[in-house]
Amino acid sequence: MKIILLRNICLLMLVSGCWSMQQACAQSDSTRPKNIVGLHLTQLLVREVQVSYERYLSPHYSLEGMVGIRIPNDDANSATIGGMFDPSINQSMPFFSFAKSYYAAAGIRYYFRGRRFFQPYVTANLFFRNNYYDNKIIDQLGDFYNAYTVRQTQNQQIWGLKMLFGFRTVNLKVGNVVLALDTFVGLGVRNKAIESMIFEYERGRINHVYPEPEIKNENTIAPSVQFGVKLDVCWD
Repeated sequence: MKIILLRNICLLMLVSGCWSMQQACAQSDSTRPKNIVGLHLTQLLVREVQVSYERYLSPHYSLEGMVGIRIPNDDANSATIGGMFDPSINQSMPFFSFAKSYYAAAGIRYYFRGRRFFQPYVTANLFFRNNYYDNKIIDQLGDFYNAYTVRQTQNQQIWGLKMLFGFRTVNLKVGNVVLALDTFVGLGVRNKAIESMIFEYERGRINHVYPEPEIKNENTIAPSVQFGVKLDVCWD
């Protein structure tokens, strides 16, 4: 109940903030392009295509939305993770090559006073991500007591709020079209709801095959580190 209430409060704050700024902002006489489409270059490293659209409301304020989809490797049936630095299946799952992932976000951005070719900003985004894989084998590394192998289906639903600081640098201008790099870092907080359907579990000399899949549910709230680079195409 508390998680649902927190989610609704964040959504209400975002919607009311967008409406208030749209009513208060006058027409912009800024020389900045009013439309920006971006490609998240960092997410390509984990096989995810993530694109964004941003629209200026005034010289200092803009609204932005993002969608993303991760292209899984259907030929992969297992993954090896863990060791002393990464003992968590749940934290590693977005990087599995066979995991599917869908992403959506919306936010408000404020631009500080800057130069035409250097535009610093802060932004607040409300986001949702769904990670999923079906009937795959996970090998957890470790010593005799910590190592195990599990065959399972897992679904993650993640809601969160992130605050970012970044800057856009203009790299190339052709006519009315501008190419720019958008670099950002920040912190967020996210609620992760995890449902696992376990078919088989092996640990040491124990090898257990469940006659009926065992359902395991987890829910965590934790901070998250945000960073990335986008390639932006800007025009009026």
